[in-house]
Amino acid sequence: MDALNYPYIRVRDVEWLKQTLLLFPHVARMTPEFDAPPDAPEIEPYCWEAGGRHPLLRPVDLMAGRVWRAQDDLIRNIEKRFQADEVGFRSRFGREAFNEGYDPATAGHDLWGQRLQPNAGFQIHRHKVVTQLRDYLLERNLAWRPERPHGPAYIELHPRLGTAVMTTLAFAAAQNEGLTVVTEFPDLHGQVIADGAEGLLDRLAEDRLPDPAVNAQRIAEVIVYQRCDVSRLGPEDLVALRDERAAFARFRQALEAEAKELPAQVGDPRILQEYLDDTVNAILGQWQKDRAGFTPLAKAVFGDEAINEPKSLLQKIAEKAFTPEVGGPAASGVLMGSLTAHTLAGAAAGCAIGLAVHTLKSWRQVVRREADSPWKYLTTLERGGVGFRMVA
Repeated sequence: MDALNYPYIRVRDVEWLKQTLLLFPHVARMTPEFDAPPDAPEIEPYCWEAGGRHPLLRPVDLMAGRVWRAQDDLIRNIEKRFQADEVGFRSRFGREAFNEGYDPATAGHDLWGQRLQPNAGFQIHRHKVVTQLRDYLLERNLAWRPERPHGPAYIELHPRLGTAVMTTLAFAAAQNEGLTVVTEFPDLHGQVIADGAEGLLDRLAEDRLPDPAVNAQRIAEVIVYQRCDVSRLGPEDLVALRDERAAFARFRQALEAEAKELPAQVGDPRILQEYLDDTVNAILGQWQKDRAGFTPLAKAVFGDEAINEPKSLLQKIAEKAFTPEVGGPAASGVLMGSLTAHTLAGAAAGCAIGLAVHTLKSWRQVVRREADSPWKYLTTLERGGVGFRMVA
């Protein structure tokens, strides 16, 4: 299952994109057919690097029948409310209500500074939506040309109505392709997408939004967005992770089990974060425990590279068995009492064989435990260059 980025075309932070690609094979976005804004240079490679049939960052199909029908339904829903109480509707969703609550002097001077202002107008690329919806909103003066446009093809709506339009569009596109809606800005848009598009106009009119659900997705988001360092990853590394989908499936199943141990909903954001932090710390601790198959002494003697591969490890054991470090003076041809160098070397070789047998058994146990671990996907990420951190 791929992700769908909500609500913007452009991605602001390449690190967020890489983190999201740890959870999903691709990130789709609502890109218009015409006059789409350009990507930042650091984002462009993700539009070219293919992971399966699609680039890592790909467009969603906005021309699909389901997406068109959802917008037609939205027009009828808005018009019904508009006819029933035009004054009340405009007081909640119109330009008049927007002008009362917005001070342009407080808006940022750059694109993202403007977008992330809580009371800023909601600008939408005119070719994202069907012509009928765009024309309807303009004719009713529920959309207008912005004073500070994000580009030449943008219209502006009241934040509540813009949210309703984009959420309708996003969830229709997501349902059409089986996508999960995600956002780069959870503080601004997270609660809106948490409960979907059903009944959204009612919720927005009453400023009634749901408490965030505590589920496997939330735990996964804490791991990748708050605990992962992806600075060393590039597009090609993320494409390679597609081969680890089986490990990822076990990872998600384990997260579902962990989520069942938590309250279904937590209204206090601070307490919710504490629950999630404790759960993620426990997961990372169990993952480290599952991987602890060899003692630090064995790693120091034979090396990390050797203990990851039995053939290399056996070769290291054989080398150590006939060096002064293992055979002692006898290995250098020095006599000790009645023991000859040949005798001691033979003893060293015998020890090496015993160590080899024990090592192979230990290695197989470690490999089996790690292969069966639901947290194996974390090991895959670490080997690919991802860093993890615990929090107090």
